[in-house]
Amino acid sequence: MPDDLYDERIERRRERDTALQAVVDDLVRRSAGRPVDAVRADLERTLAAEGLPEMPSGWLDAVASAATIGDPYVVSSYAEHHEDVPPVRDHHTGTGVD
Repeated sequence: MPDDLYDERIERRRERDTALQAVVDDLVRRSAGRPVDAVRADLERTLAAEGLPEMPSGWLDAVASAATIGDPYVVSSYAEHHEDVPPVRDHHTGTGVD
């Protein structure tokens, strides 16, 4: 595979990952305490509205489950470093952990 084609594929992947991470981060900020099924449906609607690809059922379940307890799901290390990922919550005190 030529280097420019490889670079283009990497850039498309990074763009997709950062777009997914932005959707996940927003979902986490507004979903704590909501039912998992409602959060998953919200996630699926938002992904479609943003023009992002359909994701596997297990991925949707993992993201929705984490969001209901206020925990972020990290899409990739690249996305984590380029988006404003919410901090993991300390479930004993209810505050963020740095």
